[in-house]
Amino acid sequence: MAKYEAYNIQYDTDREDAPDLPKTVTFEAEDDEDAQMYGCDKISDETGWCVSSFEFKRLAEQMRTDMHKTVYVSGGRFILEGNTIRSENLKEVCPYCRNTDCYANCDGAQGDIDGLESEEQMHAREVSNHAIDAVESLVLALHLSGQYDIEAPAFIKAIETTLDAIGNNLG
Repeated sequence: MAKYEAYNIQYDTDREDAPDLPKTVTFEAEDDEDAQMYGCDKISDETGWCVSSFEFKRLAEQMRTDMHKTVYVSGGRFILEGNTIRSENLKEVCPYCRNTDCYANCDGAQGDIDGLESEEQMHAREVSNHAIDAVESLVLALHLSGQYDIEAPAFIKAIETTLDAIGNNLG
């Protein structure tokens, strides 16, 4: 359900002694079409007066910042805490320092004589990790919107498919 605000409400009052009626009314509807079709009824139910016309706008969704969730996907998980997210076991690590945000700038990579990672491999790891950063951002935004159940099997399957595509195409 989405929240709407009705404004410019024209009440059907044929008497001059009508009470001071609200200029705006907030109500819920499934979508804009339902708001258009049933808005008069919802306003009338709240105010007790018939409505001859009104305009409406969809209100911005309140962001959810009080939720803590862990979403498990094959091979790893997303941990959501308030309005932040982090992933575990989804990004590739630097072979020298084991950090996911290091791209050959750690002490172990300097003067690499063992050749643990070629420049091409490092670049592919960097691109793959940045793609997972984008997935993290998407999961967080959808979670905070309150419009999606990020623990639903279909949602998890979609994220797993996305992660597989990252691995197949970038990894």
